[in-house]
Amino acid sequence: MQISEDFEGKIGIYSIINTLNSKRYIGSSIDIRKRLQKHRALLRGNTHPNPVLQNSWNKYGEESFQCSILETCEEVDLLILEQRYIDLSGDFNIYKEALRPKHTIEMRLKQSETRRRLFKEKKIKIGCSKVTLQYNIYGELIKRWDDVRECITTLEIPQTTMYRSFYKENSKYNLVVKGFIFIREGIDELDINNLLIPSITDLENNTIYIGNNYRDIMKHLNIRFQLSNLKKKIHKKKYFSRLVNPRTIKNENLKIVEVW
Repeated sequence: MQISEDFEGKIGIYSIINTLNSKRYIGSSIDIRKRLQKHRALLRGNTHPNPVLQNSWNKYGEESFQCSILETCEEVDLLILEQRYIDLSGDFNIYKEALRPKHTIEMRLKQSETRRRLFKEKKIKIGCSKVTLQYNIYGELIKRWDDVRECITTLEIPQTTMYRSFYKENSKYNLVVKGFIFIREGIDELDINNLLIPSITDLENNTIYIGNNYRDIMKHLNIRFQLSNLKKKIHKKKYFSRLVNPRTIKNENLKIVEVW
């Protein structure tokens, strides 16, 4: 993989492309030539931290790879532009979000100006591109959110909870919170029949309490004993716990109380 001397000292977005299948790795640097030289050294030594790129390099050989500068820019704009190119063609990028270090107020203002400019030029979209579908626990569609951040703000859901859940792999539904199920449109499918949520049944009052977890339900009932005892169904023969499907408990002739 040849690296041009013209790349030295250039600030911007670069790509490493497999010319046989057109897959790309996207990155950014304040010195593109040095960064590409480091990538090449790691790939040649079979020690690159990106296993997808390394495996492709090992399979097709160095001669199948080329590098190029996609766009030069100021240092403060690197992450915004890198994210744009990752969204477009970051096939080899394991992490689909550009890493974001701490910025000064001046850098944040500059980034804000860049976002507005790119938005006017229709090069980026404001908001999160992941469309989110909101269901109730019985599988009924409540709302389609075009911007997951609007969903987080409106429903007052912790941001870290939502985003961490959305990056879980092999999950039919990513998040059950406040009595709702959230999935990503086009990526996940709602499998309501396999949904199980914690419940505690009050035998004396013929009532079943369902919620996010056992501790929240116990707090609601003002129950003070070890969770291990609860799971053994031992508490004066009044309460017992189990994981239930919201659809099935509708047929059990129990009063349902939701604790979210």
